[in-house]
Amino acid sequence: MLFKGVSAEHIHSMAMRLGAPRFMLHDLRKLVATVGEKLGLGDAVLRRILNHTAPKSDVLHRQYVGLNLGDVVGALAGIQQGLIELMGNAKQGD
Repeated sequence: MLFKGVSAEHIHSMAMRLGAPRFMLHDLRKLVATVGEKLGLGDAVLRRILNHTAPKSDVLHRQYVGLNLGDVVGALAGIQQGLIELMGNAKQGD
């Protein structure tokens, strides 16, 4: 869970106070997935980060590949850095 113990309303109200445009928490999931894809992370890693399961036709990832949190820490750090860079680029464009 990305924001354990924090309600969606709390996150939304904090972001709005800082001037963020209206968004849904699912938009944050999409952003994380997009940054991860641009970084070249594999499907199995992105699925684990987003807590998704592989399609039934994907026998390899459904039955054989099992990733835990420790396996994706580096990927999460890369996504975090990518988001920081996006925020910096957005501020420079102001």
